[in-house]
Amino acid sequence: DNIIRYNIGYAVHNYALQVRRVKNFSAHHNEFYDAIHHDEIPPSGGTLGKLMVILYAGQVSGDFYSNIIRDPGNPGTSLLWISGSNVNNPQINIYNNLIYGATNSSIYIGYDQSTPVNIYNNSIYANGASSVILNRAGVYPYRVVNNIFYQNGTGRIFETLWGTTLPEHSYNVLYAPRGSIGISSDSSEINADPQWQAIPSGVYTLATMALTSNSPAINTGTNLSTFF
Repeated sequence: DNIIRYNIGYAVHNYALQVRRVKNFSAHHNEFYDAIHHDEIPPSGGTLGKLMVILYAGQVSGDFYSNIIRDPGNPGTSLLWISGSNVNNPQINIYNNLIYGATNSSIYIGYDQSTPVNIYNNSIYANGASSVILNRAGVYPYRVVNNIFYQNGTGRIFETLWGTTLPEHSYNVLYAPRGSIGISSDSSEINADPQWQAIPSGVYTLATMALTSNSPAINTGTNLSTFF
């Protein structure tokens, strides 16, 4: 198995991290920022665009947690791209991350077919014109629970491009002051400003995305102790 931890990827002139068709992986407690990457053309053809972190999981399971992905080095950059072939029933877990400053989509899911993906307990701020989570062409469900989303672009929080599968989503805090949510909210979700103390840019501080005492996000999640 592959473990990627305790690294800082800064000013990288390619992907800050690429996990590609390997054994099961765990990537945690890393920080990736200011990476500059060209448009990627995968073997299957087409252009993915500019990306910071790629989890091309293929047929394996993996955990990506407690990382910081932020502030890409060029316009039109998506921060996290996840894909796989859905063989061997892999499971991809994306949780407890800070993801902010995207100038395109924050999270891309799927190219041909996406593996089952759990997106739990993340704080995600998108500063671009695209969506926060974009299901590019996936046909398998993905679950989005206990996250805080802030869309400062003109896109949507949830968006499906070529795929037909909408996410299973609940207990999220959704805020789209310039864009839209993109799908109907679940009854457990709140559409409100999460009231972060600060959304930093360029410098990470201990106060990064901490909640104010009056934040509507406090005590609005569900119990995920069976997962964690």
